[in-house]
Amino acid sequence: VVVLDFWATWCGPCLQAMPQIDRVMHEFKDHDVQLVAVNLQEGPESIKSLLKRLKLNPTVALDIDGAVAAKYAAIAIPQTVIIDSDGKVVRLFVGGGPQFGEQLRAALKSVLAGSDDSSPDAT
Repeated sequence: VVVLDFWATWCGPCLQAMPQIDRVMHEFKDHDVQLVAVNLQEGPESIKSLLKRLKLNPTVALDIDGAVAAKYAAIAIPQTVIIDSDGKVVRLFVGGGPQFGEQLRAALKSVLAGSDDSSPDAT
């Protein structure tokens, strides 16, 4: 299972969501769940500086030209995508908010249990 988190250093809601995602991913560290924080159109130095300040250490992919964001229709950020073990997008969250961590946790539990409904949820 892969979690793609589309974000940017200038995106306030992204920066609020990232610690929530980190906490949830820590809960699933013994499961086959991988997080890739897909940064949109920024260089590595500003990303490293921000992640150090936030005390976060996710796997980061640089989407300099926006090709990955386009593939997943990430036209607004933050956007978080859950991809199941078959490579199918099974959950989609746009935005963050105070309940985002719990929503992500519940979605991952559902996907890992094999009880997803195969239709992405926009939240």
